[in-house]
Amino acid sequence: MISAKEIALEMNIEPIFCKKRVIYRKKQFDENVDNEITRSLEEPFRVDYFLYIVDQAIFSLQNRFEQFEIYTLNQSA
Repeated sequence: MISAKEIALEMNIEPIFCKKRVIYRKKQFDENVDNEITRSLEEPFRVDYFLYIVDQAIFSLQNRFEQFEIYTLNQSA
C-alpha cells in the first residue's frame, strides 16, 4: 500500500480514498455480531486493485523469462 501511495504521489495524484457509504444490514436476534469483518477504506483498494495488478505483473514477468529461456536454449542448440 505504501508503494501505491508513492507511485500516486510521483504521478501528482492525491492518494485519497473516498469514503464509502456505510451499509447497515438488519441483524437477526440470534446473530452473533462479534464475528463481523470490517475493512478499512484502503483495504478494498489493496485487495481488489493493487494486489491484482501485482499478481498480473509477476505472472507476466515469469512468462516472459520462461519464453526467453526457451529462446536462448534454441539459439545455442
